[in-house]
Amino acid sequence: MTDPDDTPPETLQEYFVLQLRRFRHGRGLSQAQLAERINFSPG
Repeated sequence: MTDPDDTPPETLQEYFVLQLRRFRHGRGLSQAQLAERINFSPG
């Protein structure tokens, strides 16, 4: 199994988890920016 940080998110749930992991590692988006990303509908 590959590292999730190296795998492009295919679903909104995976995207959220990916951003959460990056946020915990101190290189992700702020909570406000993350909220905007969640509210944004891709495609």
